[in-house]
Amino acid sequence: MCFCGEGTKYPNRPVAEGCGFRINLPSQPGAPSLIDWTKPDLDIFTTNVSIRGWCNVDPAEAYASKVHFKEECDCKYDGLWGRFCETPVESVCINQCSGNGQCRGGFCQCKHGWYGVDCSVPSALSSIREWPRWLRPARINVPDSSRTLRNLFNLNAIVEKNRPLIYVYDLPPDFNSLLLEIVEFLLFLRDFIVRRKKG
Repeated sequence: MCFCGEGTKYPNRPVAEGCGFRINLPSQPGAPSLIDWTKPDLDIFTTNVSIRGWCNVDPAEAYASKVHFKEECDCKYDGLWGRFCETPVESVCINQCSGNGQCRGGFCQCKHGWYGVDCSVPSALSSIREWPRWLRPARINVPDSSRTLRNLFNLNAIVEKNRPLIYVYDLPPDFNSLLLEIVEFLLFLRDFIVRRKKG
């Protein structure tokens, strides 16, 4: 999925399908308009209200018919709603991306230094200080005292152990996100009757 990007008023607005390409007008009356996939339509970045734009179009002005916008552009992105993707709606991501990523269309887009289907696995590139406390290596707290140095054999050091780690391997979407979608479909989109057999 492409987005409007940096330098536009709405950088996270999706540019779906033929939105970013020129539209060839029909050669005959009643014929359909055709998308020219070889020519990008840079007018979608315009700030001129009389040109059919998309990335800088204010939704309130467009709904009030104060500006022109490209009709071929629309919101086809999970997590956003409205003609111009102006209303965020809750998406379902595994563990809500563990606070280390952004939920985009049911999948986690992890922040730098994190990976995994739910952004819970720290990258080797990230600092150990950024890791969750339970994932850091064990450490020993030694009391700071001059007497401690004299009597090392009677030292009462406290070892902070990590709790056991249970690894959840990254699975293909057939076994994680897709299963969530199927369960949601089965629970909410179908009518069903529960019958209990007596005896």
